[in-house]
Amino acid sequence: MIDLKKEFDLIGSKGVDLYKRSLIDNDRVATGKTKDSIRFESKPNSLTFYALDHIRDIETGQTPAQVANSASSGDFYQKIAEWVRARNIKRSPDSVISGLLSKGWEGTPGIITNIDDVVLSMARESISKGTRKDILDTIKITK
Repeated sequence: MIDLKKEFDLIGSKGVDLYKRSLIDNDRVATGKTKDSIRFESKPNSLTFYALDHIRDIETGQTPAQVANSASSGDFYQKIAEWVRARNIKRSPDSVISGLLSKGWEGTPGIITNIDDVVLSMARESISKGTRKDILDTIKITK
């Protein structure tokens, strides 16, 4: 019988590495907080990945209205200032925020969803192999 928890632990570990590698390879790591927030939890019947809420924004970007909504949080300025320092951008945080509020920002298509597809494929393959083996183990052919 396939041990789904064990399979999900393996897939989860590989998935975390793939998500992190995708962010690094696409130069989408500034402070490392988002990358370092990626983790997984496996149970005998589920595999769940977690990260900071804005990880999907890295793929989709944000419209000016979405940026304005984010800017309403109390620590937005500090986050942008930290990002500007980490990226060694030669503009003030105020200038960056002004640009974001007027133009939004573009995401990196596929940076997360391509990895979602790989992880799902790994899970499908693992479960399928286990199911085939379980079925074959229960079939007895006698002459």
